[in-house]
Amino acid sequence: MSVPLSAMMTAASHTPVSQAGYLTSSYTLAAAITCLLIRSRTSNRFIVMLYLIGLAASTVAVTATSDFAFMLAARVAAGVFGGALTVLNVEHLLACTHPSQKKKFTAYIMSTYPLALTVGIPVLLLFAGKTDWQSAFWMVGGLLVIALLGFGLLPLSSFTSIANTANACPPPAAGSQSHTVDEGMNRPLIAGIATIILAVFSTFLLSLQFPVMLLERLAISEAQLSLSYLLGGSGCFVAMQWYGRHHPKQSLRLITALSGGMVITALAGFSLQWSLLAVFCFAGFMVVSATRTLVLVTEIISSVSDSIRVRVLGMQNALQHFAVGSAGAISSMLIIPAEAGSPGYTPLLVFAILCIGITPVMWRMTLRLSRA
Repeated sequence: MSVPLSAMMTAASHTPVSQAGYLTSSYTLAAAITCLLIRSRTSNRFIVMLYLIGLAASTVAVTATSDFAFMLAARVAAGVFGGALTVLNVEHLLACTHPSQKKKFTAYIMSTYPLALTVGIPVLLLFAGKTDWQSAFWMVGGLLVIALLGFGLLPLSSFTSIANTANACPPPAAGSQSHTVDEGMNRPLIAGIATIILAVFSTFLLSLQFPVMLLERLAISEAQLSLSYLLGGSGCFVAMQWYGRHHPKQSLRLITALSGGMVITALAGFSLQWSLLAVFCFAGFMVVSATRTLVLVTEIISSVSDSIRVRVLGMQNALQHFAVGSAGAISSMLIIPAEAGSPGYTPLLVFAILCIGITPVMWRMTLRLSRA
């Protein structure tokens, strides 16, 4: 949530706007390390409640001062608790899914992320625009407390019965078309995870700086930025719902087409001087980039066996968070001063487009390894 608010946060802390990426990288790198430490395939209700308390407290703590270093520390703490919750929740939901339906329901689970983007970010931006950026963090903290109370009211028997249902799921029928990777981390799986990491890295190289550029160079309003997140999130949600229902077999063509869409919308958005059209380019970039990443994640997660899924989830989430954190730091480094002291984005665009173009090549290699 700090991505759209980062420009406001850096301004409040009297920090150059080019440093906004560090607010995201501090969260994601902490979440990455936490994901690597999650090993248990069972979710203890009280541990989940502890993570929710920690996430709520660290989310609100970022508003305690305008010191940039303290903000980074608070985001690190939030990343620790948020990373743990991500792995446990996704694993818990997939454990309840029949093996033959894993790709379909994985796509549905992945589509909840852009749905949250569609509903949450515009509301937070409008709220922050009418009050201040601190109010948005207080709102999220309050929602986490409500989730904590609701989770605590659940009977323990209803929580444990879900895990028991997962153990009772029958194996796929003989001759089933669903493909699962055998025990262990083999070459196609490692190549697939590497492709996801590059996809995430190339996406966040631009998506972390895109809204900052719109606010700083084109001086768009919070309402316009909210509109872009609304259109981007809803577009990705619709795309993933379609993918979950049809999951086309030609995933390489889909990934290639989405990568091309990323290049077009990025070049147009960073070049245009008409703010409204640039906003629509940002929305389009979010649709194609988020859909590309979620399709790759769905393909990999739905293909692994139950016994190693938590390991794959932890590794994938950890490396994905590392990619986001690295992208935030590197994107800030690649922004150079231009005329009148405004940021210059040309080196960032060149490097990001190169990474975007390599992703379909890596996915093609992954598909070839899986068929060997």
